[in-house]
Amino acid sequence: TTIKQISQDSLPKITDAETAKYTDNKYTTYKAYHDAVIDQINNQLAIAKKDDISNQLLTEIIKSSTYTSMPEKEVKQLVNDAVKLAKERAKSYNMSNDDYVNQYYGTATMDDYTTYMQSQAEEYMKAKFVICLIASNENITISQSDIATYKTYLSNYYSLDSDDNIN
Repeated sequence: TTIKQISQDSLPKITDAETAKYTDNKYTTYKAYHDAVIDQINNQLAIAKKDDISNQLLTEIIKSSTYTSMPEKEVKQLVNDAVKLAKERAKSYNMSNDDYVNQYYGTATMDDYTTYMQSQAEEYMKAKFVICLIASNENITISQSDIATYKTYLSNYYSLDSDDNIN
């Protein structure tokens, strides 16, 4: 006998008692839990939409801007840090450097990865120029508290255990 299809017309009902048990009494009714999940999804979608629009705008500004120079020392440091991290990860996975960057970044060799990271670092610097220029022109400043709050946001958004490694 061959089963061709299994269908279920409705989902099983979750009781308020089960909801309370599985949420450690954070939500005592299924409706409250359901509403909280829907709110969280809607909030994440709103943030994602705002971030997408901001990224599109930044990309257009970067593309339409002219850059007369690049802070070579900072670009070089970004590239060196990325290459160092890739080599450390390759070693920790017991892989050759080339195999690691090929598998995780799609570049054939570490030299190709270095070239790729050079272009990424330059794009990063262009974005940094634009953001700093806008902040300067608009007299926007941030405090250490603002930075700490944003690091916590990133840590939560990416489900990290700590924000210690966010720079």
